[in-house]
Amino acid sequence: MSASSSRSAPLEHLGPGWFVLVMGWSGLAMAWFRAEALVGANALLIGQAAAALAGLIFLGLLMAMACTQLAQAAIPKVWRIEPGANASAETMKAIFYASEGDTVEFAAGTFNFPSGLIIHGKRGLTIRGAGKDKTKLSFLGSNTAEGINASHCEGITIEDLEVIDTPGNGIRVYRSKYVTLRRIKAGWSDADP
Repeated sequence: MSASSSRSAPLEHLGPGWFVLVMGWSGLAMAWFRAEALVGANALLIGQAAAALAGLIFLGLLMAMACTQLAQAAIPKVWRIEPGANASAETMKAIFYASEGDTVEFAAGTFNFPSGLIIHGKRGLTIRGAGKDKTKLSFLGSNTAEGINASHCEGITIEDLEVIDTPGNGIRVYRSKYVTLRRIKAGWSDADP
């Protein structure tokens, strides 16, 4: 699974230079505080000014980090799932960690799930395949009735995939609002060509 977005590490563009600057001003403040006995009262004032400047720089860095993290939280993420042995676990992880605006995107291929996909309490999530004739979510031998079970969701979209061989409903939507099902195919491989 790969999660792609333009998210980057908070403040990675600042580098260690800002840390050196804060520590330098803090060290300078301590030196002036210790020099008070030698230089006099002016040393105390200079030390206080250096400490205040170090504190302001530090607070500015904290504010920049908070703003960066808030801005990154709003960037939608794409969770890309490839066919394979880990696809089921990767899909569950992607659905669990997905935030509003994120997309769980299945590549072309067949995905075999031992149990249904539960989407509970999500808002603004998109589940997307590569096309209803290209992406197959198979629930043959599943221990749950539904293939995809969306409950208590709002504004979710499921599109461009096929749900096959579920013990019960292919897709169940329960107590949810503004759900879009688009270019979906559902059936059983022994009954549908």
